[in-house]
Order: sequence, then structure tokens, then C-alpha cells
Amino acid sequence: MAVMMDAITTGIFQVPANNSGGQNDVINILLENPSSKKLTAYLLIEYSTIIDYGVNSPVTPLDPFKITVDAHSTRIHGLSAAFPGSLTDSLYRFLFWGDIDLQEDEEKLSVTILAGTYSTPPSPSLKLSFGDASVLFRHENFVKARIQKKEESEALQCNSITVLKT
Repeated sequence: MAVMMDAITTGIFQVPANNSGGQNDVINILLENPSSKKLTAYLLIEYSTIIDYGVNSPVTPLDPFKITVDAHSTRIHGLSAAFPGSLTDSLYRFLFWGDIDLQEDEEKLSVTILAGTYSTPPSPSLKLSFGDASVLFRHENFVKARIQKKEESEALQCNSITVLKT
């Protein structure tokens, strides 16, 4: 049985191949918890490989991730590609639900998405040496969405780096 849920989404977007510092090779997901209690959000990433103009391409959802952020804390996760430049070969849509809402609130998580270039050499912390302002989604840029979720599906615990193999 499926359940309809409220969520927020970036809408569909594409990562440009280059920015002023080189190739875009990571999409950072930043969450902030301004509240005095631990909060949890769920993240679903959908992607579609770009084939050519005017050609339909199927949308592939990754399994949802569960992200818990301690009180008065921030947390960062990154989506990186299996090889340089391959983030630009897909279209993306990020959806969040849980302790997160369209309105920034003292009792809810806020989120920002930013693509860019790794610091050299790449480190597990995914520090950016250059950010790409054309792929910047501040919390106020998200829009409301309704998603269908299977009741029995389990969310994965989110690792610090998720590798997308294209």
C-alpha cells in the first residue's frame, strides 16, 4: 500500500560541466537544525541520464536516505560521481520530507544544495574549492511537492559520501 506525503523539492535541474574553478564534481547537501532537539529528514534523489535533445530518458530513483541532525548543528553530505565530469551527464531532482517544511522554522530543518569542485586533493569532508552559483538551491528556492511512498520501504542511513555510478 502506498502513502501520499508532503515533501519539498528542488525541481529538475542540470549540473553544468564547468565553473570558474574547473569541473563540477560534487553536489553538496547542507542541513541545519536550529532547534533544541534532534531532527530527521529523508532524501530521495531522482536522476535521468541525458541522451539527446528531444529524446525521452527514464527517471531512476535512488533508495531514500535517512539523515539525522543533532540539535543546534549542521550536517553536510555529498553526491559525487564515479568519474570526473559525469555529474553533468544527468538531470536531477532532490526531494525531502520529515522534519522539514517549505517555510524555514525554528523547529524544522533547513536545507541548501550547492554544486562545485572538490578541494585538491579530494577529502572525505568534500570541502569545495569552488562553488557553482548556477546550481545553488537555498531553502527558499524549494517548492512544495506530494510524493507517493510505499509504507514498508526502509530508508538507508546516509553515508558521508554517496557515489553515483553513471
